[in-house]
Amino acid sequence: MSIAHNSFVISITCQSKPKNYQEAKNYPEWCTVIRVEIEALELDDTWVLVDLPPYKEAIGYKWVYKVNFNVDGSVEGFKARLVAKGYIQQEGLDYHETFSPVAKSVTMRTLLAVTTIKGWNLYQFDVNNAFLHGYTQSKADYNLFTKKSNNSFTTILVYVDDIIVADDCIDTINHLKASLHDKFRIKDLEKLKYFLGLR
Repeated sequence: MSIAHNSFVISITCQSKPKNYQEAKNYPEWCTVIRVEIEALELDDTWVLVDLPPYKEAIGYKWVYKVNFNVDGSVEGFKARLVAKGYIQQEGLDYHETFSPVAKSVTMRTLLAVTTIKGWNLYQFDVNNAFLHGYTQSKADYNLFTKKSNNSFTTILVYVDDIIVADDCIDTINHLKASLHDKFRIKDLEKLKYFLGLR
């Protein structure tokens, strides 16, 4: 094992995450990302306050915490997500179907291979909250979106709130970045270096 790999493994195993909100509220870095998550959810009108129907109970929620790392093992940033405890719901009674945008690993590997062969630009974004709409969907993987224009071919791969963008024209990527930021408030992670455990 290389020294760089050892350093990376040590960094990710030594970094602790809060177990709950009571623990997280004692650390400024976690308070900041919690506030960013709440603001993003409110700006997107994610919920509407209503009275509960008779004989119904509200679903609880919890905070999920994540530490993002750079390829050298240093901390890139912190992320907090507010999630509903949907696991207490009963299929057919409380819901009929669920969906979470999770790209297939074979699609991700194929996109990385094609991008390398074609010499395309490859960038990564992080959406401040996980609500994404639009683009032409692939029939093979509903989380792969493509757009072809006269002078460029754009591919977007979505994995919950992480997005990979590949394009042969850097101007198109910059335009897309600005458009996505206006609608979803993205964080530009720049050129792809590390994604879902792959360097």
